Amino acid sequence: MRWAGVWRYAIDVARGLEAHNVACLLVGFGPEPDATQRAECERSELVWTHEPLDWTVSDSAELDRGTDMLASLALNWGADILHLNLPSQAAKLPDGPPVVVASHSCVPTWWRAVHGEGLPAAWTWQVDRNQAGFQRASAVIVPQQSHAMALNVVYSGLPPLHVIHNATAVEPADEPQEPRILSVGRWWDPGKNGAVLDEAAATVPVARHLGRPVERTQRPARSFPKRSTPGALPHSDILHLMRRSAIFAAPSLYEPFGLAVVEAAISGAALVLADIPTFRELWSDAAMFRFPEQRQRLVPGTNRACGKRCPAQAAVGRSGCPRSPVQSVAAGGETPRALFQPRQRGRSRMKFVLYAHSVVSDWNNGNAHFLRGILSDLHRRGHAIQVLEPEDGWSRANLIANHGIAPLERFAATFPTYPSPLTDPASTTKRRWTAPTW
Repeated sequence: MRWAGVWRYAIDVARGLEAHNVACLLVGFGPEPDATQRAECERSELVWTHEPLDWTVSDSAELDRGTDMLASLALNWGADILHLNLPSQAAKLPDGPPVVVASHSCVPTWWRAVHGEGLPAAWTWQVDRNQAGFQRASAVIVPQQSHAMALNVVYSGLPPLHVIHNATAVEPADEPQEPRILSVGRWWDPGKNGAVLDEAAATVPVARHLGRPVERTQRPARSFPKRSTPGALPHSDILHLMRRSAIFAAPSLYEPFGLAVVEAAISGAALVLADIPTFRELWSDAAMFRFPEQRQRLVPGTNRACGKRCPAQAAVGRSGCPRSPVQSVAAGGETPRALFQPRQRGRSRMKFVLYAHSVVSDWNNGNAHFLRGILSDLHRRGHAIQVLEPEDGWSRANLIANHGIAPLERFAATFPTYPSPLTDPASTTKRRWTAPTW
């Protein structure tokens, strides 16, 4: 768990699970929360590690202690599922309960979106660390298909990515609005593109008001002389501003998470958004779009939006959009639902290790289908599964010789809970047994 939107996401997930009698342990990295935020945890237990986030360190090894702490906390607390908000946290995790990795954003995709190129050589370890975390995960969830596509550009051989749109517990509002533009973000981040609002402010005939969620970092503050910048505000104050502001603007160059836009839409503000794939995917019929680099195009859009209720608010209501992260998980497909399915305390969770000639290959091996059915049912019932098979087995070897590795890739996509590694038969040690991640 980390700051800003992910804090809100974690709190809403915990509250939703608590409503289903599922206990939650919230584990935090980075700057410690204040008293107001701690009070939001309510029934959930909160542990703060003070370990760094991946985008604040210069080397992968600096993250290892945080991963070790997560593993220890999960073991001592008796966790049934680990839900991590950074893939780097899953890298090097030992075997244990299922791991759900939520990729809200990452440094490699951020850099490509903001700078239009790959990472500098000194940061390429970020790709390796995140790649290992994705491979360790039992399931990976992303907030939009466009972010999934961005991940597949940067990383190779990713497991299936399950799209689960962000949701919020914020209630709709119909309060009197003021001719004001509201924008929320970490303004030291060039990906938020805050300079667009500052340059447009001189010609937009409405009051400007800029709010920032709590974000304590050592990064230098930006100066925005042409608009109001009240600094860090509690979430309740941000929601009040959203309900009273005619326009919510998000000029971001990179915004895969975008929870503030969801909250603003439900609060009734008209949306003026950057024309980027993540916003287009979610808000194509409910927002005005302006290219992030063209300041002059932002101005007429914001002028026309004043005095209009947000079409996105009505669109959300018509679409039956999930009103909480837990509802969003329930709508996200079989694998996320199975992983998040609350299990009754006291029910035994067994660990199964299956030694077989091959589960991955069905080349002249009809028994593979029988075994896959058994394993799928065991997984559905919440048991842990590990499948081992010889790398030089004749069925696998003949399958690769006749059809290449494409059937193995399809197997990994179809059965993501017990994928077998795609090894090169020419480089393997004979009679060595493969051990899939589960």
